[in-house]
Amino acid sequence: MPSDFQNRFASKINWIPCQNLSGQTVPPFSIVYWGASAGSNGGWNMPDPSGTGNLATTPYAPVYQAGIQATPINPYACFITNAAAIPAGRYGLCARPTMDHPLLLSLGGSQQDDNDAPFRLCGAYAPGSASGGGSESAGSNSGNPVWTGTRDYPGFCMAALPQQGYVLALPSFGPYAAQPVSNIAGNTAGSMYLLWVKPSLLGGQNPLQNRSPTSAQIPVYNGFDEPFIPSDTVFIDWTGQGWEVVSGPSGLFLCTGVTQSGGGNSGGIVITGTLAYNNASVSLQNPLNFLFTNGANAWVQYGSNPVGVVYEIVSITPPSGSALIRGVLTGNLASGSSASCNLQVGGTQTVYEVLGLGGGSIAAGKNVWVTMNTVTGHYEVVNAGC
Repeated sequence: MPSDFQNRFASKINWIPCQNLSGQTVPPFSIVYWGASAGSNGGWNMPDPSGTGNLATTPYAPVYQAGIQATPINPYACFITNAAAIPAGRYGLCARPTMDHPLLLSLGGSQQDDNDAPFRLCGAYAPGSASGGGSESAGSNSGNPVWTGTRDYPGFCMAALPQQGYVLALPSFGPYAAQPVSNIAGNTAGSMYLLWVKPSLLGGQNPLQNRSPTSAQIPVYNGFDEPFIPSDTVFIDWTGQGWEVVSGPSGLFLCTGVTQSGGGNSGGIVITGTLAYNNASVSLQNPLNFLFTNGANAWVQYGSNPVGVVYEIVSITPPSGSALIRGVLTGNLASGSSASCNLQVGGTQTVYEVLGLGGGSIAAGKNVWVTMNTVTGHYEVVNAGC
């Protein structure tokens, strides 16, 4: 028994009349870009009321090839055409998919890709923004605008695995996890790789720790005061007129194993440490001239000079990160003097007497509690066993 046409899937798609102003024929099931001409803000075009010189009888959208004149690409201005090709200058239909009405989209690149999975991005390709370097392939697009969807680019995503060069496309929504291609200073723009977890690495309790950069690069503005480096994971989104960092790492970072070398006759002082959140070795500056022993922990922030992204020390903590450390004296500690001490955390260190022993001393072998004085950079004995 024939079905009611109004109940068919295709009849529920909100098709929009469009005019192809790209100068090329738009193939079926292609991505078109609404209002992407130079100096255009998009919008509707009204038909000629005289009925001459215009084949459209309803308001229509001017569409172009994505990326031909407008970069970066607004993912929400991308539409997908139907099964009919649209010759240059002629009229056709396009629509945006919804979660309950996906659209058939022609997919560029190889028909099979081991990284394909539901919700993998497959939006419009931005020419000049994908130079490779990531772990996943962005397809065969290498600098030229294309009509097809491109893996790992935002705007659309896969509802299921592709078949015979086509995919059922759903809309994709940000924010998107990304990493800088190179250092991006505060309040400047740069490129970022979008991240994706390979399907083979989705097992375990925390599969997102297996995210890796794709080949998809997005031009992004960093509106934060601090710079971002390639090991940082940030979140980006389209904010109306461009791609922008909407969330990044905290302004303060724990740095372990802070070590100072050089100085004196050996040359300039060099301070290094390891960021706790990503195990990256970084250079440090000490503008407040904290005194510390090698191996200390520190809270650091991005320095004011983004070149090389040097971090600045804002606070020093004991190597254990705790206020008190237990140790055993290996020598007699006289009043107002210092002695060697084996600490439970931090190894053998020099400790100083600040209790005021009145000319007495604490014998070697005694258990003591010490803390780091972040002003003097010394370990100080604050309590001793009998």
